Amino acid sequence: MNNALIQAIFDQTGADDGAEFLEILRDVSSHGADQGVSGFIYYSETSEFFAAHRALILEQLRNDADDMGADSVIGFVASFGCAKDLSEDEIGRALYSNDADEMVANCLAWYALEACAWFSDSLCGDESILVGIAA
Repeated sequence: MNNALIQAIFDQTGADDGAEFLEILRDVSSHGADQGVSGFIYYSETSEFFAAHRALILEQLRNDADDMGADSVIGFVASFGCAKDLSEDEIGRALYSNDADEMVANCLAWYALEACAWFSDSLCGDESILVGIAA
C-alpha cells in the first residue's frame, strides 16, 4: 500500500499517534468503515478526502483489482457493498473525471480506509511500518 495514502488516512482520522491509528485500523478490520470512524463519517468528509486523494485511491484500486483477478476497476468497485446502488457509469465518472457523486466518493473513501486496515492485518503483528508513517 502506498505510504502517502496511509499517511492521508492517518491524518484524516485525527489519530494522535501510531498506536491510536493501529487501534482504529483494528476496529475497521473487525467492523468495517461504516461503523463510524472519525474523519470518515459525513459525506462532506469522505467527498473531500476522495477528491484530495483520488489518484492514490485509484492506484490502490488498480492494484487490488489486479490482485483479485477482477476484469476491471469499475467492476471491482461495483462488487463493494457500499456500491450496490451505484451504476458503473457513476463509478467510472468518479474514478476518471472530476464528477464524483457523494455516494460514490463516500464508498471509495471507505474502501481506502478498509484497504489500509487489511494492509495492517497482512503485516502479521509487524505494524512498525504503519507506526513509522503515522509518527
